[in-house]
Amino acid sequence: MTIINNIQSDILENIGRYKFLTVSQIRRITGKSVSYIRENLSVLTKLSYIKAYHVEKYSKAENMYYLSEKGKDIIISHEKAFPEDIKLPIWTPLVVRDFQHRKNFIDIHIATHEHLKNRNTDILKFYAYFDKTGNNRTSHNLESKTKLSLDPENKDFFMPDGIMITENQGNQGKN
Repeated sequence: MTIINNIQSDILENIGRYKFLTVSQIRRITGKSVSYIRENLSVLTKLSYIKAYHVEKYSKAENMYYLSEKGKDIIISHEKAFPEDIKLPIWTPLVVRDFQHRKNFIDIHIATHEHLKNRNTDILKFYAYFDKTGNNRTSHNLESKTKLSLDPENKDFFMPDGIMITENQGNQGKN
């Protein structure tokens, strides 16, 4: 079994929670310096626990990190999360046009998670517009997990950016 340090474990756990994270988002979550985060991301990349894709928008380049199967396995082996709570991309993500929207959406997800955590409220499920179900290659039935039908025939629907299910842990009146 590979030994990883606490910050590497936190990075893996948070990438598993949010599916994609940039260095600035990891810094916001962990409070660690950018250089320290980059050093640990380099180690995790060399161990093949995470992967990244590089996006250059408006003369600013950023990497967006996501878990590999090996990274998911290490989180499970260290008992940091339940397997069904870990989010992995189904394929290698190619997000260029969607990058800023995705990054902003994840920023909101991070802020919501912190806000609810401070009020003893757990997020039981969180689905993002980029969480998909189905298979577009063979079955042609790929859909967003946030798709909500307005009628039984599934002809009228809408797709919000995110859906969450929460549970308050006994702090009545504070939410």
